[in-house]
Amino acid sequence: VDYLEKLMGQSADKHAEEIQSAKELQTTLQTTISQRLDYIEKMLGDSADKQAKELAELDRSFRPTIASLPQRMEYLEKLLGDVESAALKRTHVKEEMDTELAGVRSALVMLPQRLDYMEKLHEQDLMKLQAADDQITRDLLPMLESRTDIEERMRQFEARLFEVANTSWWC
Repeated sequence: VDYLEKLMGQSADKHAEEIQSAKELQTTLQTTISQRLDYIEKMLGDSADKQAKELAELDRSFRPTIASLPQRMEYLEKLLGDVESAALKRTHVKEEMDTELAGVRSALVMLPQRLDYMEKLHEQDLMKLQAADDQITRDLLPMLESRTDIEERMRQFEARLFEVANTSWWC
C-alpha cells in the first residue's frame, strides 16, 4: 500500500511539473513576442531619426549653393520627392508591422485552444496511467497475499523447528 501511495504521489508530482513547464513555456513565448515587437518599434524609430538627419544634412548642404529660382524649384521638387519616398517607405514598413502584428495576435488567439488541447492530452495520459496503476495493483495483490501466506508458513515452520530443537531427545 505504501508503494502504491508513493507511486501515485510521484505520478501526481510528475503531472504537476509538466503543467508548470507548459505554463513557463507560455510565459517565455509571450516574452519573446514582446521583445520582438519592442525591437521592431525601435528599428522604425531609429530609421525615421536617420532619415530626418539625412534630410537636414541635405538641406544644409544645398541652401548656400542655391542662387536662382529654377535651382530653388528643382531643389524643392527633389526635397518633396524625398519626403514622399520616405512616406511611402514608412507606409510600407507600417503595413509589414501590421501584418506581423496580425500574425502575433492570431498566435495569441490560438494559444488558449492549444492549451486546452494539451490539457486534454494530459488528462488522457493521466487516465491511462491511472488505468495502468489499477491493473498493476490488481496484478500485485495476489502476489502480496501469496507472500504473506508464505511468510506465515515460514514462521510456523520456524516455530515447529524451535520446538523440535528444544525437546529432550534432541539434546
